Amino acid sequence: MCALLWQLVEPRLLMSLQPFKTCHSFRKRAQNIYVNDIQRLYDSTNKLASLKMTNQDMVYFMNEAQSTVEELRMFLEVNSLDEIKKKLDKYYMVMIFCAIHPDFNCISDQLLTTHEVHSMDTLITCLIRVPIPQTHELLL
Repeated sequence: MCALLWQLVEPRLLMSLQPFKTCHSFRKRAQNIYVNDIQRLYDSTNKLASLKMTNQDMVYFMNEAQSTVEELRMFLEVNSLDEIKKKLDKYYMVMIFCAIHPDFNCISDQLLTTHEVHSMDTLITCLIRVPIPQTHELLL
């Protein structure tokens, strides 16, 4: 069972999970790392939004596109109407994060790395409280 868990973890996270020797401790630690599913949704959405066919052949490009779409589909799978609303709210939040001016990336990054962004209302409240950088005050 532990061997299977080790194979499922992203290679860049293996170092931080090596000290956990039992399946239970490993699973608990991994669960804490992955609890913020909005970060994964943001990464997948951003990957799909920035997908461009450059010098690859069509087969390579379509495989990359299909893989990215499947990541999003896995996130959007639901079992109830309440779950649909929650997942759509998270998707809308991600779209807002993607649209925010680069001067506010540090705030987006901070919100994306918090334990959990609870709702669209929480996001709006947090973003409204952010002071306007000096560079934007002159434009208003």
